[in-house]
Amino acid sequence: MDWIRVLLSRFVSLFRRKELDTRLDEELCAHIDLAIAEHVRRGVAEDEARTAALREFGGVTQTRERYRMQRGVPWMEQIVRDVRFAARQLRKSPGFTLTAILTLALGLGANTAVFSLINALLLRPLPVPHADKLVVLRADSDDDGKYGPNYSSAAPLARALEKRHDVFDSVAANTGMSRFQVRGASGSVNVPGSIVSG
Repeated sequence: MDWIRVLLSRFVSLFRRKELDTRLDEELCAHIDLAIAEHVRRGVAEDEARTAALREFGGVTQTRERYRMQRGVPWMEQIVRDVRFAARQLRKSPGFTLTAILTLALGLGANTAVFSLINALLLRPLPVPHADKLVVLRADSDDDGKYGPNYSSAAPLARALEKRHDVFDSVAANTGMSRFQVRGASGSVNVPGSIVSG
């Protein structure tokens, strides 16, 4: 339970920094003053007593830094310092700032669009009941293209599968993508498509 108390104390100290720094300075001054008084009581001159007391005490700045490291959350304070520094640098160069913001906006927008597309096509389940029971049967041709589906064999196979209600509830058939000639007002046009069952 001591570590919880220490952790809470460190987080609270983040919001009371000025007060704690003032207390620390008062305490450091009190220690140094006591050491000076001790040296003066031994008969040392006041200037020499101050120098001796500071030498014995060690670095005041280092002591302050060690205390700050122990009382706070150093990594959080470092992040806050880094963010402040970055904000100052971005304020100094508005052209770079605008470029960085636009680059981030485009990157985030592109990522969002790609994820939305992948989510809609691949990650979400199919919008049909019992999507986990769907089956795809496929007949592929070999490397020579000799064996495989054609229009004459696909239709009878699909009709035969439709009659097997003990295996499939319903069947839908389609052929692979191909091109069809469609006659329009301006003449015949090649249109990509697939033959599908009703």
